[in-house]
Amino acid sequence: MTPEETVVLGLANKLSQLANNRHFTKLIQSKPPAGCLFHYTTVAGLQGIVEANCLHASAAYFLNDSSELEYGRMVLGGVLQQWEDNNPENRDDPSGELVRDLRLKIADEDGLEALIHSVYLACFCQRDNVLSQWRAYGQAGGYSIGFPVVNGSIHNLVPESPSYTPLLTKVEYERENQAARCLEILQLVLSVVDVPALQLLGRTVKIPSHQGLTLAYDFVLNVAEEMLLDEILGFKDQAFQEEDEWRLIVRPRRFLLQGRDDGGKTPARTYFRPQRGIAVPFLKLVPLEGKLPISRIRSGPSIDRTRARASVQLLLRENKFAEVEFNGSDIPVHLD
Repeated sequence: MTPEETVVLGLANKLSQLANNRHFTKLIQSKPPAGCLFHYTTVAGLQGIVEANCLHASAAYFLNDSSELEYGRMVLGGVLQQWEDNNPENRDDPSGELVRDLRLKIADEDGLEALIHSVYLACFCQRDNVLSQWRAYGQAGGYSIGFPVVNGSIHNLVPESPSYTPLLTKVEYERENQAARCLEILQLVLSVVDVPALQLLGRTVKIPSHQGLTLAYDFVLNVAEEMLLDEILGFKDQAFQEEDEWRLIVRPRRFLLQGRDDGGKTPARTYFRPQRGIAVPFLKLVPLEGKLPISRIRSGPSIDRTRARASVQLLLRENKFAEVEFNGSDIPVHLD
């Protein structure tokens, strides 16, 4: 191996390490104040979760408001465009090429097509008694289900398919912070791309990766894509800030946090459920062992809490769950 090739391999390893450090920093910061996160659902949803012993991570494109996926892509597209506007002299350099390729892979229409088939989300709230959530789920009798968060992840909860990995992240609502996070990742990656050795050999030297040998430039591009996707999938418009949402982002990460990936020996299965005339794709989130880690349940303000408590206790007991803390909402509102 030539000295230049050694430098390229070292740069790729450095970038991979930086990406992993950033990933684990996000895990460390994933500490909701109550030590739990809460999934809001209908009574039918609660029954299905308990009886099937699983949660659903729905395809992001088919969420109730598909513009949520578009929003993060729009923020990133603006950051990439601003970089190009501010650096016209780098248009034909490797850095300019990388920015254009990131736009194609994520921010442009081709990027949307790729996300439709690969990104799944399970949504949670930081609080278990939020009026806006009761308005969404409470008319027919809503519930919030608490799941404990341990070491940056929901305890004992994983995607059914080992080729998918989860990342728990707190949603960012401030546009300025969103753009700053994208720019930080971009600058980190460009600092590697601008090294002369990579510019010279990026299209010839191959780097070992989880997917086999990959050209050095493609390796850098893919790691950048991984980091940016995990970031923008946690972005939401400021109008929704009251929700205090957290997301479990589930997707097949190619370079970072491969987790339980067994190299495709266990085929990934996608399920579907009918919703408003659409067959919504979803993955199952299951316990590694035993039962789902439900720690508490709260009924919404439109339900008689005494009867709700009794019915939930019977439901849990019949399905071999341990008893959990139960509360009713005390918000003085009637949901029609």
